[in-house]
Amino acid sequence: MKLQRGKFLINNISELENQEMDKDGLRDVISLSYMNQFEYEGNVIPISRMIMEYYKDRYIFYHTSIFNYKNEEMILYIDSYYYGILDDYATKKIDGNMTLWLAINQEEPYNFWWDLNMNSFIFFGEDKIDIIKYFIDSCYERDMKGEGITKKLEKVGYRIN
Repeated sequence: MKLQRGKFLINNISELENQEMDKDGLRDVISLSYMNQFEYEGNVIPISRMIMEYYKDRYIFYHTSIFNYKNEEMILYIDSYYYGILDDYATKKIDGNMTLWLAINQEEPYNFWWDLNMNSFIFFGEDKIDIIKYFIDSCYERDMKGEGITKKLEKVGYRIN
């Protein structure tokens, strides 16, 4: 149950134009906390991101019945393949991660979690949906250039089904 915690750099998509562009023409919308050796050396985060990009047409925004202390709903960006287990999944993630539990119950610097095992996102607030869409769609456009996502994933030993 590996969760990479992070935070949104903007509150909603209307703030996107205020973000600077990187060398690939993307605007930073999330920031991740310190990556440990496993995430950095194993390329786990880029691989997870490309898996989400490749299967993005299967992904859904699943609204849970869980709310944080600001009364913002917990939303999952996750492969619809897991639809039948999502309520249980969300509850187990809260029980298994202190920063997620804290974000529900009190002010916490983190408001975004990337599940590296399930290739999914956990966040609070409907206004963040468009930020996630921007992140995935713009990364998809960038990663489809050159060799494309399939070739990049195959290079690191991941086979697309």
